[in-house]
Amino acid sequence: MEFDINPLILYEKGACAVDARFIVSDEPRHGEEAKGYREFAPEIAFYPESIAVVGASSNPNKVGYGVLRNLLSFPGKVYPVNPNRKEILGLSVYPSLTSIPDKVDLVVVTVPGEIVPDIIDEAGKKDIKLAVVISAGFRETGEKGKVLEDKMIETAQKYNLRIVGLNCLGIMLPHKGINATFDPISPRPGHMAFILGSVAEKVIQESLCPVLVLKP
Repeated sequence: MEFDINPLILYEKGACAVDARFIVSDEPRHGEEAKGYREFAPEIAFYPESIAVVGASSNPNKVGYGVLRNLLSFPGKVYPVNPNRKEILGLSVYPSLTSIPDKVDLVVVTVPGEIVPDIIDEAGKKDIKLAVVISAGFRETGEKGKVLEDKMIETAQKYNLRIVGLNCLGIMLPHKGINATFDPISPRPGHMAFILGSVAEKVIQESLCPVLVLKP
C-alpha cells in the first residue's frame, strides 16, 4: 500500500536505494500501537475549494506568477494577494489574507522568507488549516534562518495550521485540478501519491495523500 525510499542516490548511470520501508496494509492503528502518531491534516486539505496565493505577481519571472498562472484552471475560487496590485491575470487582487471576505481553505506562500512568519500568523487568524510555503531562506541558510523557521513553526502550532514545505516546489492534486507549483506541467489524475524530498534538513512538515509534493 505504501513504500518509502530514503535516501535514494541517483548516479550518472543507475541508482541505489540506501534504505527502504514497505507498508503492506492500510488498516488504521489502534490503542497502544497508535501512540505517538499525530492526526492527519483535516479533510479539507485534500479537497480545497478556495486557494489564496500570497505573493501573486504579474511578472512572469516570479514564482508568484507561475503559481497563480497554474491555478487559473482550478474550478474553485482563487484569491491573489499582493498589496501593490489591483488585478493580475484577470483576477481581483487582495492586499492581505484577512481582507479576503470569503473562507480560504489553502494558502500558497511565495513571499521572501523574512515575511513568512507574519503571513502564517495572518493565515491562522483567517482560520486557514493548510499552508504551502514555497519561500526559501530558513534553516538551510544558517542560524538566522533557523530562528525565522522556528518562529514560523511556533506560530503555525498556535493555530493548529499544517505546513507543506519549506523551500519546496509546492503540491499538485490532479484529481481536483490543482497545480499549486510553479511547474507548468501537471500530471493526470491516478491512484498514486508521491512525496519527494531532497537532502535538505527540512523536507516536509506533514505528509498528505493524495498529494504530490515536490522539492527541488
